Amino acid sequence: MTSRIVAIVTGVLMLLGGALHAESRSFSHMPDPRGEFIRLCAPYMIKRSSRPEAVCDCLHRQAVAVIDDVDVRDALLYGISETGVPTIDKAWLPATKERQIDAAMTRMAKPTMACLYGQ
Repeated sequence: MTSRIVAIVTGVLMLLGGALHAESRSFSHMPDPRGEFIRLCAPYMIKRSSRPEAVCDCLHRQAVAVIDDVDVRDALLYGISETGVPTIDKAWLPATKERQIDAAMTRMAKPTMACLYGQ
């Protein structure tokens, strides 16, 4: 009986943990999504730019401007904030939106270069 209760509690906690982890990748649900993104992104940009906050702000503005789908945009912003480069992992999106990854990365390529190098 005790092992069943432990198994049920463990299962519920795993489900809640997965949902909370997914929510932590969602910048659109944060009170200050731009500020939080810049805070997480800037440490990666210090090595690449003398103006890391400006680069991160530019990346955020461009992502909002060119990526219409909120889930895809949140995944892209999460990827940048975790790696310092535009990245989208398929695990960060529902399976129905995975086919949008290539188009999103293509749309962000030129704005990313402009943000990083002022082109």
